[in-house]
Amino acid sequence: AAIEVTTTVKAQEEGIKDYEIKNGADGKFIGFYPQYPGCIGFADSREMLDMKMQKSLKNWIRAAYILWKENKILVNKKQEGAVWQHIGVL
Repeated sequence: AAIEVTTTVKAQEEGIKDYEIKNGADGKFIGFYPQYPGCIGFADSREMLDMKMQKSLKNWIRAAYILWKENKILVNKKQEGAVWQHIGVL
């Protein structure tokens, strides 16, 4: 069963790009932000999809921030360890 793009929805918040909507084979609506991998949602109606896509985007941004923060901490710890090794403490 093929899925085809039906429309692109303009985001209401400034700075957030549009998301695309596809019709599923089961009649449900599937939304996704092409620029945010894994940021998807599905619902029985367009109105419900709008709400789910807002929640999906908030969750995606939160998860991306946590991953960025964890990566930054790990990089800083590696750099800190390298400095201590360089001066002969470790």
